[in-house]
Amino acid sequence: MEEQEREINHVIGENIERYIYEKHVTKSMIKRKTGIDGKRFNLILKGEVSVTTKKLQEIARILEVKTLDLLEDWSEG
Repeated sequence: MEEQEREINHVIGENIERYIYEKHVTKSMIKRKTGIDGKRFNLILKGEVSVTTKKLQEIARILEVKTLDLLEDWSEG
């Protein structure tokens, strides 16, 4: 049986949350530096809306990770 890929928006949201925790960066800092409003940022974290590649790069820079790290599905199955 073929393994299904998870929805990319959910993967991105989970990875941003993970790196926020690991890097001790506040959500407020990311919102302020990227100009993403609070409601939209929360929807991004929940995987309910997509984020532009430009904003994804900005978030990665703030978190001091590679943009690709935010796209990687670390889940087990």
